[in-house]
Amino acid sequence: REPSPPRSRRVERSRSPTPPSFLGGGFAGPSQQTIDSTNKGHQLLQKMGWSAGGLGAAGQGIAEPISGGTVRD
Repeated sequence: REPSPPRSRRVERSRSPTPPSFLGGGFAGPSQQTIDSTNKGHQLLQKMGWSAGGLGAAGQGIAEPISGGTVRD
């Protein structure tokens, strides 16, 4: 029996169009609102040692999360 010729494993795939819901317009940006201390998530984080403010030993790090920026086509 003769060996079969090697086949290419690479399959060309076409990209499907991106749905309009992923093209932007839904990005809200950073909020300036803090979470209330009566919030259950806030209470759980505090029990685990979390405290508000910047990162680092002296709290000198960023206090707000880095924004995601804009999405390019």
